[in-house]
Parts: sequence; structure tokens; C-alpha cells
Amino acid sequence: MVHLEVHSHYSLLEGTARIRQLIARAVEYDMGALALTDTDGLYGAIPFYKAARDAGVKPIIGVKLGACLLLARDREGYAQLCEVITAVQLGKVAREALGDWPFPFDLERLFLLSSDRDVLRRLKKHGFAPLVAITCFEDATSRYRAEGLYRFAQAQALRAVAVVPVYLLQSEDYRIHKVLTAIRKLRTVDSLASEDLAHPGAWF
Repeated sequence: MVHLEVHSHYSLLEGTARIRQLIARAVEYDMGALALTDTDGLYGAIPFYKAARDAGVKPIIGVKLGACLLLARDREGYAQLCEVITAVQLGKVAREALGDWPFPFDLERLFLLSSDRDVLRRLKKHGFAPLVAITCFEDATSRYRAEGLYRFAQAQALRAVAVVPVYLLQSEDYRIHKVLTAIRKLRTVDSLASEDLAHPGAWF
């Protein structure tokens, strides 16, 4: 098993774990590879790459951008990621634009993953083969959504891949995540809705 969506504390006011903690947990679980996909940025990419290589874990560099996960296939893919993120940070491209076209970048060296059906349809329409990211936690609602997405993947002739988002190192960190989210949303902890937060099961 490889975690393909992992948020460190570089996912500002979302993730709670430091990079070396994530790498150490991957080593503890004997994972041969691990992705880092912080939200809207690659701030942790270089320290993650170095720490993972030092620990014998294959680093997968990516980013969470709108409704999509972008994972670099190789160094060329990493360069494409940098180009896309720079354009988003400079306001030249909206972070939600990935499913729209024309998109002014070459994305051939990236894996594109999403659970948004509209985005998946648009990407497929424009010649890409996106992966359908299916997340399933233990609750009935999550299982129902996962089953529906799997049927959608089959109907669209798209490959499905299991993606369990990681925002926390351990379940006890959920309270910290709630406080960080409240700060990001400029709201009180008690006023947060479930859709504002990562799933309570989103821990490593």
C-alpha cells in the first residue's frame, strides 16, 4: 500500500504532521514509497525528497489543486508541477481550471487523479486518462460514495485507484486539525461543518 494523498504541515492550517514524522511512519509500516501532496504548493517538496531518499523510501512529489491530485511521474513531471503551481500562485490560472480547457500547460508527465465526476469527464474528453480517486472510510456514507465512483469508473472505462487522504499523523491530532481549520475559515471550532474538515479517519 502507498499513500497517494498526504498533507504535511506545509498544507497551511490543514495538515498537522511534519515531514520527518511522515517519513518515519512510512518506514515503520515498511512502505516502499510515499507521496507528498500539499494543498496549492510545493513548499515541502525538496525537504521531503531528501528525507525520503535518506530513509530508503521512494518519494512521489505531487500537489492538491482544486478537485485534483497531480503526481509527478519523473523529473519532467516535477518541472510541469512547478510551472502549474507558479501560474496559480501568480493568479494567471485559477486552481479550479484543471478540468477546463484550453489549459495552457503540458501535463503529459503527470498522473491526474480526481473524485469529481465533471472534472474526470472533461479531462477524458480532452484526451487524458485520469485516474478515478476512490476514498472509502468505515462509515456507510463513505462506502456508498465509493461504490458509486467505482461504477462511474467502469462506465467511463477509467482506471480506479484507492486514495485515503492523510492530514493527521494519528487520530488524536484531529482536535488540532479542527483548531487550524477554524483559524483558516475565521470561524469558531463549534461552528465548523463536516465539509470544512478532513474526515476523522484521515490519519496515517
